[in-house]
Amino acid sequence: MNGLRKLFRALLIFVALIVLAGQTTAQDSLGISKVDFTESYDSFSDVASLGEYALVASNTSGLMVISGFGGQNPEIVAQVGDDIEPVSVVLAQGDRVLTIGDYYTFYDFSNPLNPLELGRSEVTDDEIRTNPYWHTIIWHDSLLINWTLNVINIYEFVGDTARVHLSSIQLEQDFEFGYIPTCNVWNDKIYVSYRNSDEEYEFSCWDISDPEEPVERFFPEGFNLELEYFGDLDIQNGIAAITYGSSLTLINIDPPESAEILDTWNFDDNRSIRYPVFIDDHVLVRGWMSYVLLSLSFDENYNITLADSVQMNYGGHGGYCLQGNNLALAAGNKGLITIDLTDPENLDDPVTFDPVDRYYTGSRFGTALLVNNVEAGISVFDDDSDTDLPFEEVFLREGYIGGSVLSSSEDIAVVSWWDGVYEGEGFTPAAYTLQLITPNPEDQSQPVLRGIIPSTSSRFSNPTQDAVYAVSDDEGEFSLEVFDISDIDSPMLEEIIELTDVVYSGKPSVNGDYLYLALSTIFEERKLIIYSIEDPLHPDEIGDIEIHRSVIYDNIVFSGNKMFLQDYFDIRIYSIEDPENPEEIGTISNQPGSYHALDCQGDYLLVSVHRHHPRLEIYDISEPDSAVRIAWYTLPRTPSWAYMDGSRIVATWSRGTGLFDWEGYELDVRYQSSLPANPSLNIYPNPTNPDSRVILSLPVDGRAFLSIYDILGREVAVLTDMDISAGMHTFQLPGRILNSSGTYFLNAEFGDWQETQKIVILK
Repeated sequence: MNGLRKLFRALLIFVALIVLAGQTTAQDSLGISKVDFTESYDSFSDVASLGEYALVASNTSGLMVISGFGGQNPEIVAQVGDDIEPVSVVLAQGDRVLTIGDYYTFYDFSNPLNPLELGRSEVTDDEIRTNPYWHTIIWHDSLLINWTLNVINIYEFVGDTARVHLSSIQLEQDFEFGYIPTCNVWNDKIYVSYRNSDEEYEFSCWDISDPEEPVERFFPEGFNLELEYFGDLDIQNGIAAITYGSSLTLINIDPPESAEILDTWNFDDNRSIRYPVFIDDHVLVRGWMSYVLLSLSFDENYNITLADSVQMNYGGHGGYCLQGNNLALAAGNKGLITIDLTDPENLDDPVTFDPVDRYYTGSRFGTALLVNNVEAGISVFDDDSDTDLPFEEVFLREGYIGGSVLSSSEDIAVVSWWDGVYEGEGFTPAAYTLQLITPNPEDQSQPVLRGIIPSTSSRFSNPTQDAVYAVSDDEGEFSLEVFDISDIDSPMLEEIIELTDVVYSGKPSVNGDYLYLALSTIFEERKLIIYSIEDPLHPDEIGDIEIHRSVIYDNIVFSGNKMFLQDYFDIRIYSIEDPENPEEIGTISNQPGSYHALDCQGDYLLVSVHRHHPRLEIYDISEPDSAVRIAWYTLPRTPSWAYMDGSRIVATWSRGTGLFDWEGYELDVRYQSSLPANPSLNIYPNPTNPDSRVILSLPVDGRAFLSIYDILGREVAVLTDMDISAGMHTFQLPGRILNSSGTYFLNAEFGDWQETQKIVILK
């Protein structure tokens, strides 16, 4: 009888799995299907050295193991961690590696090609959650030292993941303006810079020989760097290299009680320098947003001189490390940059390993899709297919290091180009050029550079055949610029219209014979200004309407006689049957999360939803006062831009672009019929294997909490703790649990409903 019961139960589970699998697919992507995806790794935020390998924290792409470090042909040979878990910091000691994001995760890297996860623990609320742009963690022997705005916490690691809080250093109590830019550890002492309550920068030291009772060591009376801005510091053999503003100062800090300033060097173009690194008798510093690495030498008397410099294509604040004669820099969107330091007097050119693309807004252009790839330039895709979206090239003006499309119609676009030229001992700041482009008449997928626009604005309207409009902000003085582009090769500034009492403005939007401009005034008003452009070169202001205070300026979408304005949480629908007097007729706000109107085709509005499960969504707006969501597709990141063309949808998000197909009929009926009547929780198969999935079914939208506990009742993982939509959702068990053995408990909570199921791990 027992055997029959088991067989019957197995059959029930098998049938249930088939049903759930079908419903899960329907709920994760109802009415929208993926046709073609292009995805890259996430931006590189930190790097550590491990023998012949570089370990790179790649934010939500996990931890990369890269061989060929410093050579011409680097290669990713292993990838560790979940694809959606933030990992912003990586630290290494011997064969042990620590990554930090939402968790402290320890690895045994005895075999770098097959590392073993030892365990993890969550970063608690009273600890700083590491930011990929600021280095706020030091792993010193068995100590973990991190700092928040005004507190330095000292922990000791016990075992693989457990940490014990030993002590805290409170710099000042209850001050509003203080914060700690940087810390460093040398000779069992913590050296720290911080801004005090008088908004002055101080340099302090604590002895942590006994980390449970740090002792402050005072610098000599009158020791004052007279800093207005403190950057970073490195320490070698009792000498501290400190950057602040455009200056580098060397200080003998051994001992701190008799600290002495040795020499100060200033960057001659008054550009900020940061991140000093000692290389024997040289200090390397990076120009802050100057795209240059400087090698500074010092003699036996510590007199500083500029030895050499090399231009880089990155000037940001990613992590860095030394490995032998190489400096490796985690260069965000630029991937990994390495520089050979064999001869600091003659720096080699940087070598860039760049598997990262960061796709943001796009523009349809001829038969091409132009996508802003952050600072890498403009990625060109062939947009003339229903089956794929092939990448063609990067479009970048010669001599410039970055560019982006600011606005576009299908046959004219406004593009910004910028450079970062370093010449001799002086740096020329990034220069911006604005230019018009058109498709090549012989190949509509290829852009052609045309005339240069004489403007410094970045807020342009979609161009017409005769004019393009820009909002200029000259130290708080706003104006509307009108450019004559009837001669595309020689655009001219035709008129400047002052915008009085304005404190902020979005970019202007053209719809037919009208120009719309959202702005804020000194009277704390939010307005939409309406211009007639029957004469395109001489806009005539014909009225304005008051709009909701939370409306976001730059995202106005038009379709037929409707206009869509986005605020922080809703999309407001206006009738523009009378273009001079828009009237609000509906709002989309029935889901948790914020909305962005992307495109509209007939009665179908395409939006992006920014929440923990980002989506493309389509609404039927045939009745604007009761818009109905009829289709959606869950994406890895919030969609930045998208458009609809018949059954095609093309979208971009931070790490990719995608081509989708959708069905635009009676999807709301399918949606309602596929929702479960009550919440339910399933895991199959169980006992588990690597393909096991947790399936959570919800009848309505709401906040769900899904967690895993061990047999002692300790929480070991949280699968979700966020607002999610109604329907079926699948979750993958963490690798550290699948790689263990024993019994765990899966707990789900949704409103008043709670359910717990046993998870059996067999090895």
